[in-house]
Amino acid sequence: MRLCTAILLTLAAAAAVAQPAPDVQTTPDVVVYYLHGDFRCKTCLMLEDMTIATVRDSFATQLEDKVLDLQVVNFMSEGNEHFEQDFQLEQQSVIVVEREAGKIVRWKNLARIWELYDRPLQFAAYVAGETRLYLDGAPDPKP
Repeated sequence: MRLCTAILLTLAAAAAVAQPAPDVQTTPDVVVYYLHGDFRCKTCLMLEDMTIATVRDSFATQLEDKVLDLQVVNFMSEGNEHFEQDFQLEQQSVIVVEREAGKIVRWKNLARIWELYDRPLQFAAYVAGETRLYLDGAPDPKP
């Protein structure tokens, strides 16, 4: 009887060790949004393409590991109107958001995308640099 109990306890302990730890993180820590309206000019479409390419090229591992998410959202579509107020939007924008426990703790509108749309390397460096700061948890610089 003792032998059976010992074997069962050993098997139970081995099964417990083999179980993977539950994935506690359910949402990414950082989200990059490209937010656009219903009307989409050539420049707006180019900004979207450049944003997607920059984030995918610069942060493939973080996207795969679900630490970072990239979302393209029409903030004028039904149900998305809150983005306009949440991020004080006046036009199409790239917004970097940091979340803790699914709640927004800080965000930044990358307004310089409009200055850099015709300079792809500087655009990519700007978007990747700001995203990296959020991924690394660096505080926003004081004005």
